[in-house]
Amino acid sequence: MTLDYSNLNLYASSLLIEELVRLGVGRFVISPGSRSAPLTIAAARNREAIKHVHFDERGAAFFALGLARATKEPIALICTSGTAVANFLPAVIEASAEMLPLILLTGDRPPELRDCGSNQTIVQPGLFGKYVRIGNDISCPNEQNSSNEILKIATVAIQAATGSMPGPVHLNCMFREPLVSVDGDKNVEPEDSIEKWYQNGVSLNDIVVPDKNIDTGKLEQVANKLKDAQHGIIIAGTLRSRDERLAVSELAEKLGWPIIADIKSGLRHADNGPHIVPNFNLILNAGGHSLNDVDAIIQVGSRIVSRSLLEFIQTSNLSCYLHIDTDMRDLDPTHLVSDRLTGEISTICDELGKLVGRRSHAKSYDDLFVERDKIEKILQTIDQEDDALTELVAARTIGRLLPEQSSLLLGNSMPIRLFDNFLFSTKAKEIVTNRGASGIDGLVATAAGFTCGSELPMTLVIGDLSLLHDLNSLALLKQISTPLKIIVLNNDGGGIFDHLPSANLGDVHERYFTTPHGLKFKDAASMFSLNYASIGRKEKFEVLYTEAVNDSKNWLIELSIDRRKSFEHQKSVRQRLIDLFKNEQ
Repeated sequence: MTLDYSNLNLYASSLLIEELVRLGVGRFVISPGSRSAPLTIAAARNREAIKHVHFDERGAAFFALGLARATKEPIALICTSGTAVANFLPAVIEASAEMLPLILLTGDRPPELRDCGSNQTIVQPGLFGKYVRIGNDISCPNEQNSSNEILKIATVAIQAATGSMPGPVHLNCMFREPLVSVDGDKNVEPEDSIEKWYQNGVSLNDIVVPDKNIDTGKLEQVANKLKDAQHGIIIAGTLRSRDERLAVSELAEKLGWPIIADIKSGLRHADNGPHIVPNFNLILNAGGHSLNDVDAIIQVGSRIVSRSLLEFIQTSNLSCYLHIDTDMRDLDPTHLVSDRLTGEISTICDELGKLVGRRSHAKSYDDLFVERDKIEKILQTIDQEDDALTELVAARTIGRLLPEQSSLLLGNSMPIRLFDNFLFSTKAKEIVTNRGASGIDGLVATAAGFTCGSELPMTLVIGDLSLLHDLNSLALLKQISTPLKIIVLNNDGGGIFDHLPSANLGDVHERYFTTPHGLKFKDAASMFSLNYASIGRKEKFEVLYTEAVNDSKNWLIELSIDRRKSFEHQKSVRQRLIDLFKNEQ
């Protein structure tokens, strides 16, 4: 990196970018614009920074979110002033909820141009509200600025983005004209201390690592409660690493309790242990009776997809409902959590297992596992029987054919519910979702970012409305070297609403909720140079998808789904499972 002394804006920006890089920001996602030119030039000329460029700020922000999710490192975003900044908001909300570190570097006009009709000028400070960990208005570079102040700004930003509550931070960088200098003259004289900092190659300030010590007193108190439990279960929500998944599995083994595995837990891998229950939703909906007397729950990780599971928790007579997670956020929509333990999930699970141990009076869960296996056997039979390409069939087929060392990103609305309900196991290494705010926007960009950051071949399963929301982001696929396969479930609208109460509102349901559009994606695939296929038959999809996942190119595979037939198919499968349990009573 070379410090730019040609003008104050470029000098301050080169200091800020360099310090961010030294503090661990390896990638910058840049959207073009004039007011952010000093930041863009500084990033572009920094040899250690990896740069990505995307013309659409909304897509750029979701791309950065995918990168942050894959790399577990802070990712910087650069954009110009005005509505460009506002386009970051959806991804910022998601990143805030999912605790993903984004550094927003937004160019802005000087304060004297606010509220006076100046072109492309809005009030940018505070635009992201509570969804950023900090939002600082950075004053225009001037002769009185201390260079150390700029370096400290970078440190504070990284500290907030990666601390005990990771998430986005906003640095609103104001610049006066001339924004840049092109004459190459040296117009800035840096302090001696900055020359020394530049030469030594390390950050000026250290990052304080948050204290993650476990409250041992609270741990013992909770362990004593769990010792008295007669019939406990573990619910695995979002788990972010292999160590966390292994720790939860080991805890279940020690306690002798089953794990109700959410689709986001990562515990539905093909080599799952015998204590994993991946289809508990179907057991509940079919009338299974093996867990009617649960009196203790340990939930590990954040957020669960299943509404049926939340209703089950609300109707259980619990003596203890423990939530274990890495932070103190209240993620309890049932309002029934009685105890919380915060810190490293793997350490908490290990210590808790030692304190509680397996009790001789632990209940047998054989009936639950029998119910689990019976339902999966019925679904496997249906896999062989059904020839029509419905959404359920597509989900089961994808789950079965996903290769090892690949990733799966599930779109919101219908796709994630299909897989949460009907996917028993898969070989995929990672299952990725945007469930912080569960929006249907930015999914293509997120998939591209995660694929770029993880270098795992990915399959994105997305609804037609979600793909229409994010068509611009198909341009990002040209920037990634690892193949991405997009499977779009085109049921001509919002098929999820057929499963919701609006389906009973015949006069408004079709036009105002499902919103049929009559569009196909062949021309979009051509426009963005993607391999394309349109499929309406199950056997053809199996063959083509198998070929696609072994291909090094990007694919867009459009599944033409009859929305009504797909709805009736799910309904008939659920009824068949209900009949299974009725006949056994």
